[in-house]
Amino acid sequence: MRVFRIIVAILFFCLGILTTLGSIIGIFVEGMGYFILNMILTGVIFFLPAYFICPKETRIQLVDIFKGANSAERQQYQTNNSREPNTRDQTLNARQLKALYKLSQNILADDVIDESEVHDLENWFEANPAAESDTRTKLIWSTLLASMIDGVLDNAEELEIYTALTEFCSGFENVISQKRAVQKKSKVTHSARIGVSELEPNGRYELVYEDSMGDISQRPVIFRDLESRGGRQNMTAVCQNKTAVRTIRIDRIQYLASLETGEIFVDD
Repeated sequence: MRVFRIIVAILFFCLGILTTLGSIIGIFVEGMGYFILNMILTGVIFFLPAYFICPKETRIQLVDIFKGANSAERQQYQTNNSREPNTRDQTLNARQLKALYKLSQNILADDVIDESEVHDLENWFEANPAAESDTRTKLIWSTLLASMIDGVLDNAEELEIYTALTEFCSGFENVISQKRAVQKKSKVTHSARIGVSELEPNGRYELVYEDSMGDISQRPVIFRDLESRGGRQNMTAVCQNKTAVRTIRIDRIQYLASLETGEIFVDD
């Protein structure tokens, strides 16, 4: 349906161009009044229908093209959209985000994105126009726009949409994980704060950690050892999520509690 609308819009536009050329030639025969009248009629009969028949996303892409927005600039635009969101630009509520998350999960389930799934995404954005400017979702929107310009979904565009949806889902899950960490932290009944020097080797602990970028993560770890490096105290532990040894800066630990006894060792 979208391709048909684009073809009809192009047809009306071309007829408008031909009529305009005829009006320009008519200036020398009929005069300027004839030209003005013809241009008004041409706009009403051809250009206005072409504008409204053409799908919204295609009109936006055409404006970008006329402004000189090449593929490199669009890629830079998408990169900028993937930066850490500003809460002032986050207009979607939790229910809307959860709905998009579920839709994205369904689309990603088979690792293949087809045109019907892209259409489902289009419908969701049409029903939630605030998502076009929300920093958490506008990367998906800009990627959709880029893929819909020709009305055909190729492999490269499928990969870009897949990547955008994956990044959104990862960000959504990270926020949920942080909220659960805070909720779980508030449910701990033991109030003893012992300090990291009392950690038991091979003991299992729940860790809430803030990395150098300010991102907070929650993970179960198995404590190995304490060490000092560069004037800082670090903890060596096995991350059970990654099954890998990690060196953790003590000053970046937000919360550390024993999974076996509930004792709190760090609570900022």
